[in-house]
Amino acid sequence: MICLKSKDLLTRTQLESSWKMQGLTTSRQPDGETTRLIVIDLRDGDALEQISQSLEGFPQAQVVAFGPHVDGERLKAAKTAGAHTVLARSAVKDKVQEMAAKLS
Repeated sequence: MICLKSKDLLTRTQLESSWKMQGLTTSRQPDGETTRLIVIDLRDGDALEQISQSLEGFPQAQVVAFGPHVDGERLKAAKTAGAHTVLARSAVKDKVQEMAAKLS
């Protein structure tokens, strides 16, 4: 299962719809049993805290952070905070689908 943490309705709808069309299960809250990927939108004000909480609370899950490619500082901060993968927003849909396929 993919847990998507984004406060932006448009982003959430686009990504969830795309992943569901590929047969992937999505949620807005991680589940210790089935969550394999936690995807965090770096535009959310508390994104770096969400990364830390996800790493601590769900060690079985891969944490993926994404944000605008022009926000290099935020992308670097996500990597420093421990995100396993950091992506530009333009790459998140396809890369997460690829990662989910490998984890199934």
